[in-house]
Amino acid sequence: MCCTNATACEKIFTTILGYIGAEYAAGRWLYGPANDVATAVRTFHEFLQSRCAALSADSNEKVEASSLAIKTQEIELADVFYPVQLNLPGRVASRNSKDWPASKLSGIIGKTDEGSWIARTVKNIIVLTDKGIHHVVDIAEFRVGSNNILMARPIVYGNNTYATVYSYHANGSIAPFKVQRNADGSLDLSSISIDHSPAISIAINSGRFPEFQKLNKGLKPDAAKLKAEFNALNKMVTYMLMERGQNSAKGNKW
Repeated sequence: MCCTNATACEKIFTTILGYIGAEYAAGRWLYGPANDVATAVRTFHEFLQSRCAALSADSNEKVEASSLAIKTQEIELADVFYPVQLNLPGRVASRNSKDWPASKLSGIIGKTDEGSWIARTVKNIIVLTDKGIHHVVDIAEFRVGSNNILMARPIVYGNNTYATVYSYHANGSIAPFKVQRNADGSLDLSSISIDHSPAISIAINSGRFPEFQKLNKGLKPDAAKLKAEFNALNKMVTYMLMERGQNSAKGNKW
């Protein structure tokens, strides 16, 4: 089914991730297990997508671009950002390099603080456009046209004014945000990524967050000071929409 109807397949996985997010938000799942399951779901989805591509290549099925049903499509905010709300702690964690030990925070500064931080961060994700800089919470709707460029309708401009969304590229330049499509022409929402700037590793290693550095080294931090650093770091770092490929290429360079 995923190979023949990518849109329906995408909806299934979005629904599953939304369910996991709801359980986590309601406090019925701890962050660690919820994140592990969500990661497994996304990995399985990526495997199915790669398998479909391989099967298509093996059978020599060539789909002409002109035959794809590429139309202007509106994107539900929940479809993009509710799974992001669950994944954001892991996304900014840089877990492999231990630059942001989010999994250790809840036991020290409390689950409520971490949960409210996630909610605030999702609402304050920045959207760069040709009509100014907006927060995602102030966007009435997103849509993608046949040119694959992401468009946004900021609430402040009324009902009929759309702005072109821009993405930073890894080299520091800015270009119109291009959303990838699946083989059947449906939108690949996973190509819309979240970037944090400056990189968490740069911020923590700036010398302004000694308690976080203790935590990374396995030393016991002062809980009150760590909470203060947590809030200061959250104010320092900006989150914005970015093309997935450019986000991966940038890494922790800036």
